[in-house]
Amino acid sequence: MVADGAKPFVVDHEAMSLATRRNFLSLFGAAAAGGAASVLASGDGALAATGTMSYGGANDAGTDSTALLSSSTNGTFRAVNTATDQWAFVGEGDYLYGGYGDRKFIYGTAGEVGIDIGAADKGVWAKGGNVAVQGEGEPSNHLSVGAVFAGQRAAAVLEVDQVDSTKPSCHAYLSGVIDPFVGPNRLVGELVSDGTDLWYCIANGNPGTWRTLSGAGASGAFHAITPVRVYDSRLALPLQGTMTQGDTRTISVAASRDLSTGAVIDANVVPARTSAITFNITVTNTVGSGWMAVNPGGNTTVSASSINWSETGQSLANGTIVPVNADREITLICGKGTTHVIIDVTGYYR
Repeated sequence: MVADGAKPFVVDHEAMSLATRRNFLSLFGAAAAGGAASVLASGDGALAATGTMSYGGANDAGTDSTALLSSSTNGTFRAVNTATDQWAFVGEGDYLYGGYGDRKFIYGTAGEVGIDIGAADKGVWAKGGNVAVQGEGEPSNHLSVGAVFAGQRAAAVLEVDQVDSTKPSCHAYLSGVIDPFVGPNRLVGELVSDGTDLWYCIANGNPGTWRTLSGAGASGAFHAITPVRVYDSRLALPLQGTMTQGDTRTISVAASRDLSTGAVIDANVVPARTSAITFNITVTNTVGSGWMAVNPGGNTTVSASSINWSETGQSLANGTIVPVNADREITLICGKGTTHVIIDVTGYYR
């Protein structure tokens, strides 16, 4: 069979008589190779617009596209690079278009990084009919992480469009560990950790208007409770007796107590890990004028009074807030005069 444009192979009997068998095979092989090359040159599938596709080199398909179609149950395209710390697949272009798949467009496994994508604008842009992006850590590893994000302005931006177009969308900017009070312009919805506290931006601006949500610098959420008595110095329990000038007394505010006996009713009405309480302090049966201070448990340094009285026989109350120590205690300090004291808790921060 002779390919189009190829010269037929003709045996020269005169030359054959002079040629050895090896020479004949060499001549035949050369002719066959020439014919095969001619056949390849005429095949549409073997050539790109500007050159033949080849392994181990750069291929330029010009304006043509290359399609791979298979019915394989084990993937249409596989790329493996056995070199250390190198990519199996590298792609550049305006878009990486995946078309449609019943289950997965890209499926990859790796010892360290499954997919590493960088871009001048958007590294990954995903849109899903139900879930655009879903991440899951290794179930068998309790330290695994579903997703890790990092960015100069924000680690992640979360947007939720309301079904009701008359209502604003919800935006949450997870901005990493930065100082929220240093520019650039901040937007409503930003969540920022400064390494100690978690802040939320409530008004646009430079640096914007912020509120503390949580952290070492915050007291935690406020929990209002039905007011309960936690201490009454007139009762035998837990510690009876008036306080006079110079006295200090550290008491627990964890338990609510019976109004008549001082016996414990609820041992944890102010729960563990409480940071502060709101309370009413009452002085009664006062002698002379005087004042009292209430501090976190163990702190006897007076910097302000919590209640004051001006004469004998008064009963006065004042509402205020004070931090508690890890054992849910406060310290009472009598700065002047003599009095009985009552503490009623109205809420706590935790």
